[in-house]
Amino acid sequence: MLRWHRRPGDAPTLGELVAALGGRLVRCRRSHVVSSLGPTDAPAPVSLAPLWHERAVGDVATCRAAVLLADAAFAARIADAAADRGLGLWIHPRPRRALRGVLERLYEPRDPWDETEPPRAVGAAWVHPRARLGDGVRLAPGVVVGAGAALGDGVRVGPGAAVLHDVEVGPGAAIGPGCIVGADGFGLDAAPGDLAPEPLPHVGTVVLGARVRLGANVVVARGTLGATSIGDDSQLDALVQIGHNARIGRGCVICAQVGIGGSTAVGDGVWIGGQAGIADHCRVGPGARIAAQSGVIGEVPAGETWGGTPAVPHARWMRGAAVLARLARGREP
Repeated sequence: MLRWHRRPGDAPTLGELVAALGGRLVRCRRSHVVSSLGPTDAPAPVSLAPLWHERAVGDVATCRAAVLLADAAFAARIADAAADRGLGLWIHPRPRRALRGVLERLYEPRDPWDETEPPRAVGAAWVHPRARLGDGVRLAPGVVVGAGAALGDGVRVGPGAAVLHDVEVGPGAAIGPGCIVGADGFGLDAAPGDLAPEPLPHVGTVVLGARVRLGANVVVARGTLGATSIGDDSQLDALVQIGHNARIGRGCVICAQVGIGGSTAVGDGVWIGGQAGIADHCRVGPGARIAAQSGVIGEVPAGETWGGTPAVPHARWMRGAAVLARLARGREP
């Protein structure tokens, strides 16, 4: 994996990007400088945001990007909402490819383990000289801490874990044996029928809140554009996978072997049973409960309990299970 650094010099304009990467502009000045990127729900203003997922369409009404990058089908769907917000559109047949091109023009890849700054031994761990360790940090044998990583006071990292470049870990957090925090996510420049998908540059990071606990062999992927984040006091059991750009709230409990797809938002105080899966770009409201081995493919309202595959409200899931049991016994529902 690579560590992406902002290129020196002036950021490109939309006109320069369109000339190099293709597409057409609507309500955009060609002189508009693309100096910052973010998701459609970025909390701060950004120059450009990609939009290529169904569940991001609703973000347009509150989007703080100056320009949205989308294909023609999505551009047609959001045209009125974008016009109402005064948002420009960059319409491109392959928005993921265009985003990849923008990222490669804004950032340059470097080896995160450049031999000119070799890691130093801290006990039996290896720590990059540009990493920052707070007071009372404890690193077990075989731990690796990358360039620019920041570990708060009292953080504990178990044997063989890796906290990679630019990851932030809050005070009192505990990272279990074998965890990987900050590996590249699964964001791809890919399209139907494409037999040579390419990874997108992942220029984001991971932010773990205070007192977060990761069980053994948890993987938290870094964000493509912003941060993958886990809120204060959340507890993750062994073998949990958190996808790129996911946002996990405070005080969540996530049991073993759960997988959460990229750009999914999980509210505060959510509990997720073992081996459940949540698809990308889903929303799980605060205080919700997800039963074990469930498959979530949409939005779970706050405070509700859902189960099954695809997941539905708990009462409906149980009624369905009862009907199937009666049918299996040869009785009418």
